Amino acid sequence: MSCNFIIHCITRNRDGDADFGQDEGSGERGGDLLLGYEGEDECLELVGLKYVEMEIMENRVEVSCPECAAHLHPSDIRNLVGGRTALIEKYEQFSLRRYLMTECDTRWCPAPDCGYAVIATACAACPQLKCERESCGTLFCYHCKVCEF
Repeated sequence: MSCNFIIHCITRNRDGDADFGQDEGSGERGGDLLLGYEGEDECLELVGLKYVEMEIMENRVEVSCPECAAHLHPSDIRNLVGGRTALIEKYEQFSLRRYLMTECDTRWCPAPDCGYAVIATACAACPQLKCERESCGTLFCYHCKVCEF
């Protein structure tokens, strides 16, 4: 369950009431968080969006409300960032990676610039794994993670 601060931000973002970072007088985007805003609602909404954006860019998937420290549900985060597809994809990638890190059978492909996860079970008899990423196919050892095959 989300706090009132985040619900307010999501509702205003969905309704399209705010134009983030837009200077009302000049029509130009500003770098200052509060540039061009007269009302408290727009400032709170912008702070909420910028806060969530910063948390995602810093690889945090457990995002808390800046007002009350309540954990935000992933759907709240998606609603808050709206149509920013790249930001949503980054958040989902970090979330998946964090989950896979908790799985004891997850092994990461050791090939340079791959980073693909391989989930392997029953590898005692044959510890050889193959990265299934289409452009990779690296063979490596389940136990020592060295490309030796």
